[in-house]
Parts: sequence; structure tokens; C-alpha cells
Amino acid sequence: MWFLPNKKTKTSDQSAQLKLSAGALMIFIGSHAIAAEQSTPYPTLDRVEFVLGCMDVRGGQTYTSMYGCVCLIDKIAESVPYEAFVDATTLQVMMKTPGEKGGAFRDAPGARKLTRSFDEVVADSERKCFVN
Repeated sequence: MWFLPNKKTKTSDQSAQLKLSAGALMIFIGSHAIAAEQSTPYPTLDRVEFVLGCMDVRGGQTYTSMYGCVCLIDKIAESVPYEAFVDATTLQVMMKTPGEKGGAFRDAPGARKLTRSFDEVVADSERKCFVN
């Protein structure tokens, strides 16, 4: 393997190779940790709640619906920052509240535009994930 010292080299060469290998390993691990942090900004609980709700709407708890719903939340997470996701999904629920209480959300400045934009992202994600 490239990171193991060659037994035929001098000890100073071995030390240099080990330091280089350790440095490369740290860079590799660090870059993957950063990528993982950036690729999953949504808390796990919120992802699970979304997937379970999505599965209920799309045929229940089957592997097919789970796979599509997991893909769906992943695509949404790629396009929408977590804070905007929370705002849009909260608005969508609260706008359905009847009467004056719901009116406060329906009439909020920018509420309809935000939910419409979020609906477009969801529709695009559904197409990419082949979810109906």
C-alpha cells in the first residue's frame, strides 16, 4: 500500500512517509467531515418526520414509498436551506387553519410567495425522484 513505509528505506524516509501518510489521512477525513456536514444540514428528526409524513401520503410504509420520500427530502435539502424549509412547511400547515388565526398566516407579507416557491422545489424534486 502506498502509505506503509518501505522496509528498504532509511528510518528518516520512513518517518517522512508516515508523516505524509498521516497528513493525507487527516485531510481525507476532514474533507469528508466537511462534505457530510454540508450535505446534511437538516436535523435527523426533521428528515424522519418528513419521510414518515411523505410515506403516509404516498401509499403507506412500503420500501418503494420510503425510497422515494428519502430521495425527496435529500433533493429538497440540496435546494432549500433548513430555515427556509421550516418557514415554508410551517406556513403551509398554518395557512390551512380556518378563521382569523389562519388569516394571520395567509395574509402575512411574502407568505404565499414563499410557499409557492417551496411547492416548485418540491415538484421539481418529485420529478427527479420519480415520486408521484
